[in-house]
Amino acid sequence: MLKFPKPKQIRRGKIPSFRTMADGREICSNTPSGYAEYCRRKYIMLERQNFKCASQISPLCETRGNLGTLRPELTTFGHVDGRGMGGAKRDDRIEKNGKPYNEAQCWWCNDLLGSKGSVK
Repeated sequence: MLKFPKPKQIRRGKIPSFRTMADGREICSNTPSGYAEYCRRKYIMLERQNFKCASQISPLCETRGNLGTLRPELTTFGHVDGRGMGGAKRDDRIEKNGKPYNEAQCWWCNDLLGSKGSVK
């Protein structure tokens, strides 16, 4: 179970930016450094996708996609396997076994998918 860190743990830097679970999943922590790591990973995925939404299932996404690139502030972390069970299966890795894993999506498409994961 993920616990929220106590304020003094955050100030002292005792909480790492992400944790690696026994099964190999990585979960970015709920701290300023964890959020920065989460944003860094989103930007790497966005660059990998040439600043395009990975799923483009929303009509809003298709319309906006014709206008150009996806801005980083409109990007969300698209979990390929979904997060499920309130985030219990969450995996924030961007590579798994040397292959691209997870994707950057616009928030419209990610909202339509919900906790189902990727459309791939």
